[in-house]
Amino acid sequence: MDENEANLGQPSFPSGSDSASLGEVTSSGAGYCYQERTEGFDYDFVPTPDPKYECAICLLILREPRQTKCGHRFCRGCITKWLRECDVRCPVDNEAIDERELFADNFAKREILNFKVKCPNSRQGCEVLATLKNVQEHTDQCAFALVPCPNRCMDILLRRDIPNHVQFNCRRRILQCQNCQKDVSAEGMEHHLTECPLVQVFCQYCGGDFIKQSLSGHHEKDCLDYPVACDFRPLGCSVQFKRKMEQEHYLDATVDHQRMLCHGVVTILHKFGIQSLSPASATAISSRLTPMEMSTSLSAMGSYLSQFQGLNMQDPGLAPNISGSRTPDGQSVKQFNLDPLTTDFDPRKLHRSVSDTLLQPSNETAEGVHVSHTSKQSDADGVKGALSSLQGASGLDLQSLKNQNMYQDESLARHDQQLVEIKAKNEMLEKTNKELKYKLRFLDNAVQEFEGRACNGQFYWRIKNYHKLREEAEQGINTALHSPSFYSNCYGYKLCIRANLNGVDAAKGSHLSIFIHFMQGDWDEVLDWPFSGRIVLSVIDQNPICELRNHIAETLIAKPNLAAFQKPVTPRNHKGFGYMEFVALSVLDNADFVRNDTLIIKAQVIPAT
Repeated sequence: MDENEANLGQPSFPSGSDSASLGEVTSSGAGYCYQERTEGFDYDFVPTPDPKYECAICLLILREPRQTKCGHRFCRGCITKWLRECDVRCPVDNEAIDERELFADNFAKREILNFKVKCPNSRQGCEVLATLKNVQEHTDQCAFALVPCPNRCMDILLRRDIPNHVQFNCRRRILQCQNCQKDVSAEGMEHHLTECPLVQVFCQYCGGDFIKQSLSGHHEKDCLDYPVACDFRPLGCSVQFKRKMEQEHYLDATVDHQRMLCHGVVTILHKFGIQSLSPASATAISSRLTPMEMSTSLSAMGSYLSQFQGLNMQDPGLAPNISGSRTPDGQSVKQFNLDPLTTDFDPRKLHRSVSDTLLQPSNETAEGVHVSHTSKQSDADGVKGALSSLQGASGLDLQSLKNQNMYQDESLARHDQQLVEIKAKNEMLEKTNKELKYKLRFLDNAVQEFEGRACNGQFYWRIKNYHKLREEAEQGINTALHSPSFYSNCYGYKLCIRANLNGVDAAKGSHLSIFIHFMQGDWDEVLDWPFSGRIVLSVIDQNPICELRNHIAETLIAKPNLAAFQKPVTPRNHKGFGYMEFVALSVLDNADFVRNDTLIIKAQVIPAT
């Protein structure tokens, strides 16, 4: 015997010629429609009906009773199926009968439809007793029926709890933002409050209360505690302070700012080839410009000069610029001009440049800079004068280089600290990301577990990409598919469906095979084992017209002596129970059982009471 325990044979196709008075309600895309039942009524009758009203085949109360010439009663669907598939004899006394000899027992039908039954939702608390013919009408309005939230929030509740849930608890209910009066879903309100322009926020610097859209303007102009940079930053002042401390900073750092201004002026003069500035000119300039205006002017002029000298620069990483000039007596000299605005300064390049320039003759061009050429001087006094002027200019630039080097050291130290902080933040984010991935997997499992419990024993399995999966099964790549797990009820048995899209064993290549496997559940210790009851397996007809749907269904009756129904000792019981020849593949290909490349299989678990 194979792992599936038994082959129950190929089920029949229910006939749609005569509709039943009561049917099983199934959900569809167009609303609700009735699925024809081929077996008897499975309700809790009060009191228990006489055994004469039971079908001898399904052992349930007769549905659409039919009587044979030998006087025995059967469900219309049960006896029709028996005669077409099994035998043309009565299942009770083995007398030969013909399907045309069956006649409707309307007297028994009227009596049965007047029997009292408990509401199917009695386990949820409904105490209504209704006649069989009216029970479906009551069920459609029963306050204890489990129904999904109309907002499609994935919650399933008692019908009586739906209004309160929709009004107060549904995460998809519509709320109105108290700030901007915009309609937002409850689950999106938290995100909306982070973006709402009219939400009240606090300034993190001064603690003031503002609306979000005005906070940026407050920071730019009014906030006295907002951190601002010194106006002398282009000249090298890296101090940041609160806006209310601005005047105090300028008073305390006056000397440092004057040095920066002086250094900037000297640098600009060198860039223009000016050896010195007359006292009268300096006095006139300083009297017209304030320190802040001087800083702004130097910053703009330095940027302009950097662009101008960049036309002749071959090495932009070289901070000091070497330019040619002439002394009043017409001799050519070289000057080293330090650009304090250069951020990618390299002292080693400057050292090499200064050394090469001092050692080379005056008519040679320094590498990476443009140096003007002059004619060779014949007398030794002219050469000495040029060298003296060159050394004087180099001394000024070397002092500036020292200051720049100190600034670069401080900048490197700040960058190192920033790298350490970024590395620590990155490690923290990686740890947080790992925790979030774990929580996401946990939530995915929790959602699947919840869906499996909420189905209350009626589980629908959508097999998407059907044709691709079937082709893989035909090639032997993936011969068996297992559905997500589901429960017979919230505290019941845990099961899953197995489908072999290309069949197994003798049915391979010709039929769809479907089996049920029991799994280890949370409440196995308090359940009765082995499982006893019935499991209805169905392949859903997806015809858009409800009246033309003809589902293929078959009922499995538990056999306690088989291993498939024993308490599982592994996460999923290796033994399964079902049908090798559930439905022919040719039937699936030529009807509406596969639609939008999706096959739907339903399992309904009915434990013994």
